[in-house]
Amino acid sequence: MVYDSIRQRYPGAPCALGVRVRLTETGEAGTIAPRRAGDNGLRVKVDGRFLPVVCDPRHVEYLRAPVVAIGEGRR
Repeated sequence: MVYDSIRQRYPGAPCALGVRVRLTETGEAGTIAPRRAGDNGLRVKVDGRFLPVVCDPRHVEYLRAPVVAIGEGRR
């Protein structure tokens, strides 16, 4: 996983590449981008901006709720 350290420090933070997210500080929407060496947060490719921005994981939330499996193999 690319963002294992973020996932461990901030449980519930969106860390899957390509997931649609919203920046809570500005309200802008974007997608999670691949991590680069030296990044301390999540890289988000914000819609309408050329370069991705590095954001604090506490200020990034899912644009839509993540899909969660219901039940344990019901038939």
